[in-house]
Amino acid sequence: MIDMSVDYNIIVIIICTLLLSVVVWKKFFRKETLLEQMERRHALRNAAREAKYQALLKLPMGYDPTHCGALDRFEVNLKNSDCLFAKKAIVWGSYPWDSSLSLEENIVKSFPALARFYDCGREQKLDGFVFEVQGIEYSRDVELFGETVRRVMRVVGDHDPADSPMNYIDGKRGWRFGWNENHTFVTTFAPCYPQNHARYPFNSSQEFNSCWVLFQPEWSFGIHNIGQDHPWDDTKTTVRQKIRQRFREVGRPYYVPPSRFYPMAPMIVPPVDLGDAFIEWWIPLKERTAAVSNDLSYQNHNSLNK
Repeated sequence: MIDMSVDYNIIVIIICTLLLSVVVWKKFFRKETLLEQMERRHALRNAAREAKYQALLKLPMGYDPTHCGALDRFEVNLKNSDCLFAKKAIVWGSYPWDSSLSLEENIVKSFPALARFYDCGREQKLDGFVFEVQGIEYSRDVELFGETVRRVMRVVGDHDPADSPMNYIDGKRGWRFGWNENHTFVTTFAPCYPQNHARYPFNSSQEFNSCWVLFQPEWSFGIHNIGQDHPWDDTKTTVRQKIRQRFREVGRPYYVPPSRFYPMAPMIVPPVDLGDAFIEWWIPLKERTAAVSNDLSYQNHNSLNK
């Protein structure tokens, strides 16, 4: 009579061997599909971004961004602004300025507060985070101010947990700034702008010759329902159009491009005179100065040889 009994230990061993073979084959021999590669890289990027973000959130702020000197001074600008919702805007301010430190070192001190701003801003309906840069050497003229804005945005972008390539500023159409995957509109104010300019800082700059870089996340525009952009169409009654009209009425018009499809970067540091050309402030000042110097030398050389 044949023995039909089953040795279950052998069966278990066989099954485990097969499963292990499948795992080893998948891990070491089977090639990932393109979709699997993209998903794995995306997961790794998200994990790295979240780790950087959580590390920033754990750092002590060292000050109260809702009650600080930078915010007290900038509120002068908010109260005098012709923007329809500026007076009610909820803004956080940067870490107290230390003149013994570089601009970049001062900006970095605000990063724990900036991370918390983006962490709770949408839920708490916050409108903006403003960086104060003290000293007339940073904003004596629009060229210097452009360099200051570039440095502020560069150091903020360099410490973006998401490490977005969009943070490396250029003047091309389609570019827009963001931090930790939050699209952000940037507005600037400086004492180099006269009283009839939309970027005039009122008395917010008076005490320390301060200039200002305001980060306004896209969610703020949704909160205030500013509406779609319709350049030059005054028949529209959106909040956006009313703001533009208001600035024109009080004698502080700002440049409005003829189309929605325009580069955003040039508008961040507008010229003092609206009739002047926009400066390429996203290019380091030394490079811009050298380019102008080389161009003048070339022109002088040609004129002498005519």
